[in-house]
Amino acid sequence: YVEESELGTIVALNVGGKLFTSSYDTFTRVKDSLLAGMLCGRFPVSRDFNGNIFIDRDPKLFRSVLNFLRDEHLSPPKQHDKVEALLAEARYFQLPDMERVMQDAWKQSCVLSCYANPGTALVHTLHVDGPVDVIKGIRSAVSEVLGSEHCTYSLDGTLLTLNLDAAHGGVEMPSHA
Repeated sequence: YVEESELGTIVALNVGGKLFTSSYDTFTRVKDSLLAGMLCGRFPVSRDFNGNIFIDRDPKLFRSVLNFLRDEHLSPPKQHDKVEALLAEARYFQLPDMERVMQDAWKQSCVLSCYANPGTALVHTLHVDGPVDVIKGIRSAVSEVLGSEHCTYSLDGTLLTLNLDAAHGGVEMPSHA
């Protein structure tokens, strides 16, 4: 636990081996967060060799957490995996507003992989990883465009696999310029 007498206006945290320094007010801005709980004595803390509070998390991701606490704003990254990683950090640090921002960004992102037959460039398999409601919409749209007789699918968690017209070797996908 942190003793009240230890707290000054500047606090240093060792996150994954990297030192982050900010004001006490910034770290405790979200009163029910893990950081506020650590600094207000509600949660026990670990310390590094220099006496700094140690948090075993990725320092690259923590930079975004700290910037969110400073600015109360965060522009979500474009990469699906980074959005997912920041969503996990928001949940870990108990930051509901940051979690909402990342959830909204995650809902708008999908990862699409296409597999084509060599020589024909006809697509035979699509893998879509993303929010369930989004990938169900994609499944419906593809089925509507191609016809359900040309498309089978399986859904495993957040991964949708569409097999396209296996009997005919694939489907030519229209390009959108």
